[in-house]
Amino acid sequence: MVKKKDKPGSDALRQLLLAGLIGVAGYIGLQLQTTPKLATAGAWIIGTGSLLAMIWLSVWRLDGPQTKAHVEREDTGRALRDTLLLIASFASLGALILLLVEAGQAHGNQKMLLVLAGLGVIAMSWALVHSLFGLRYARLYYGHAHGGIDFNDKAMPSYKDFAYLAFTVGMTFQVSDTVISSRHIRAAVLRQALLSYVFGTAIIATTINAVASLSA
Repeated sequence: MVKKKDKPGSDALRQLLLAGLIGVAGYIGLQLQTTPKLATAGAWIIGTGSLLAMIWLSVWRLDGPQTKAHVEREDTGRALRDTLLLIASFASLGALILLLVEAGQAHGNQKMLLVLAGLGVIAMSWALVHSLFGLRYARLYYGHAHGGIDFNDKAMPSYKDFAYLAFTVGMTFQVSDTVISSRHIRAAVLRQALLSYVFGTAIIATTINAVASLSA
């Protein structure tokens, strides 16, 4: 059941704070053993992975009515959290460039660690962006004008359905068997498709760089 005793938005901001603390702890531990760039990349991977786990473990079992109630309760805090995280995800692309530049100048195990860190950063950022869009689709669907997405199912959609839509767009740059009838949701899908192209390009570039670096 969805808890109702917490203040609106408290879960989303609490998850962000806890993930941030986990990331800071990861950085402190890693910087004692490696370079600042690797420690920063490791902290992002650890913190983002922790946040994704907290988000999906908290909503995955919710059915349609519970999803609607959860969206209404969490709307304010989640919007703030998602905005901050999208900014951070794009900032991580800058960190990725620095890692790849350093990897091109490194040798041996250090080069491998930098390349793997770069792959981890882009993978976590990719998963985070599309997870945030899945949550956003839930907010838009259960917002003021209910509906806007036809999942070809009479049951109220749950977070799993919105995750399906978001990751379909993230991997194919288009919707699959869902029909979008809301202008606001179509605009969100367009933004996600464009962001997916940016991250897809970064993933391909990182993979090519990784193969070239490790084979050099």
